[in-house]
Amino acid sequence: MKNILTTKQFDVKKKLEKHITDKYTSEIIPYSKWKVGITRDEEKRKKQIIAKFNKKIKDFNKTVRLKSKKKAEITSLRYWHCINSSSNKNALIIEREFCNLSMSRCKVQRLHKPDSKFVYVFRIPSSILEIENKK
Repeated sequence: MKNILTTKQFDVKKKLEKHITDKYTSEIIPYSKWKVGITRDEEKRKKQIIAKFNKKIKDFNKTVRLKSKKKAEITSLRYWHCINSSSNKNALIIEREFCNLSMSRCKVQRLHKPDSKFVYVFRIPSSILEIENKK
């Protein structure tokens, strides 16, 4: 059964979808290369994700130096987009909607803080996808 979204939820979902679909010329969107999540502090969460990716690369191969293009993709999370959904309930519903599109690493309703109302999406950096595919 499909959820009926409120106007606010629908607007946030459409803005995030547009952010994703604008990156592709084809109508086939590789949602598995994207991640969705919710947070209460956008900047803090973005820094946590960048740190996690940098550690993953460092642990994978300490001798490899990333090309500057790939390094920039990680240090800026170039395709990051975050929107205030106004409430935790809205954020969880929107996150679930994106998980239904087969986005990567979806774990809806983990132990989120009750004031987590920001929904974010980002494209997983290609260097991280390469590392994960080699495992």
